[in-house]
Amino acid sequence: MVPYQPAELILQFTEPIARQQSLPLSCTGIADEMGNQEDTLRALVDHRTTQLVAASFYTDSVLELRWSAPLAEAGRWSSDEHEPRVIYAQLLADSTVLRLGLSNRWVEQDLHLRGEVVIDVQGEILPAQASTFRYQSVLDTMVLESSQLIAMYFSRPPAADYWSIPDAVQLSELKIGAVLPDVEMAGLVRLVLESHIRPNRFYKLQWAPGYYADGHRLPGGSQLLYWDQEAPRLQYVQFNTNQMLALTYTEPMKPSSLAAYNHYQLAGHEVEQIEIFGPDSLVQIEIFGPDSLVLHFSPALADGERLQLGLSGQQDLWSNQMADTSIALSYEARYLAQPGELLINEFLAAPQEEGGAWPTEYVELYNRSEKPLELSNYRLADARSAVPLPDYQLPAGEYLVLYPKQTNTVPNDAVQSLPLTTWPTLNNSRDALTLKSPAGVLLDSIS
Repeated sequence: MVPYQPAELILQFTEPIARQQSLPLSCTGIADEMGNQEDTLRALVDHRTTQLVAASFYTDSVLELRWSAPLAEAGRWSSDEHEPRVIYAQLLADSTVLRLGLSNRWVEQDLHLRGEVVIDVQGEILPAQASTFRYQSVLDTMVLESSQLIAMYFSRPPAADYWSIPDAVQLSELKIGAVLPDVEMAGLVRLVLESHIRPNRFYKLQWAPGYYADGHRLPGGSQLLYWDQEAPRLQYVQFNTNQMLALTYTEPMKPSSLAAYNHYQLAGHEVEQIEIFGPDSLVQIEIFGPDSLVLHFSPALADGERLQLGLSGQQDLWSNQMADTSIALSYEARYLAQPGELLINEFLAAPQEEGGAWPTEYVELYNRSEKPLELSNYRLADARSAVPLPDYQLPAGEYLVLYPKQTNTVPNDAVQSLPLTTWPTLNNSRDALTLKSPAGVLLDSIS
C-alpha cells in the first residue's frame, strides 16, 4: 500500500487578492487516488504578511516588538492590573520595530500585554495581540567590596567591546573612573569609583543595552545600590507552637549567620532545626537575604512556661553585626487550625478593570471550625512567594477577604476584609495557592 501523500496546489491569480477572502473555485478533472473527482473547492486566501516575529527587552522598562513589515500606527497597548502600564508606544526609523515604554522596571515576572488597532502601511488593522513577556535579569548579583569598588556578576559575559560603549555603566551622582573585567571569571566586572559612596544612602546603577559574547542581545537595566552601616535589630518574636519560635529582623540578614546553631541560646532547650524565610522565600534567598526564620526546639513548653532566648553573632548582608540580645518569653497556648478547619474559599487573580464587583486581587478565607482563630504567622503561598498573615482574630463560621494594601481599594461586598502589606504574586493565567498553619501543617490548597 502506498502511504497517503497530501496534495498541494499553487494558484497564481491575474490580479491581487484584497486582504482576506474565502474564494469558491471551479475545478475540472481533479481527482484523488481513489478516483473521486472534485468540481468545486473553496480556498481561504490571506495575503497579509505583517506579523509579530520577535520580541525582546531593550531595557528592564522598555520592550521592543519586531514586525515582518512596516507599521503605520502603533495602536493601543495595555497590561494587567498590578503590572507596569504602557506609557508610550514608539515606532523606530524603519517602522518595523515598535518600542513600548513601561511605567516601571519589571524583572523576573510575567508581563501580560494586549495590543489593539495596530495598523500596517497597507492600512490593514492587524488582529489583536495578546502576549506574555518576561525580562530575565542579566545581573546575578552586585557586591560593594569597598566604598570605591563595586563588583558586578553578569549571568553571561558581555561582548569584549561592550565596555567601549560610551557610558556602558553609570552610577547616579558618582563618576566611574575605570571598568575592569575579570580575566579569570567570565561575567565578573569591577567598577572603580572616583569618589566614595556615602553610607546609608541609595544609588542607582544602570547599564546600557548591548550584546553578549555569544552574540545574543544583552538588555539594559538598572539596580539600586545601598551601603548599609547600621546594625540590624530583632523586630518581632512570637511562638508558633510550643516547639516553634518565629523571629523577624529589621532588614535582610546573611543566611550563613542565621543558619549557625551556636548563634542561638535557649536555656534548658536545644535547637533542632532552623527554617529560614525571606521577602520571597522561594526565589534567590541567597542573593536577597532572609529577614525571618523559625526555630524548632525541644523539649516542648508547657502552657505558661517561660523561655530565655539569647542571640549572638548575627550579621546583615553588609556584615554589620547585631548586638547580643537576650529576651525573656512566656508561652501561652493558642488553638491552631487543623486541615479542613481554615479554608481558601476562593481567590481572584485577574480582576476586571472596569465595572467589576471586585476591582482588585483577593483571597477569601473561611473559618470552618467551632473556635475563633488567631491568624498571625499562618502562611499564604503561591509558586513564587510565601506571605505570613498579621495579627487578626477570625471568629468561627465567618469569612475574611485578604487583598493587597497597595491598591488602596477595599472590596465592596466583603463582610470582613484585611489588607496585606506583602502580597503573593498571583499569576493571572495559572496559579495555585496553599495555606499552612504556624506549625507548617497544610490546611488547604486551591488552583
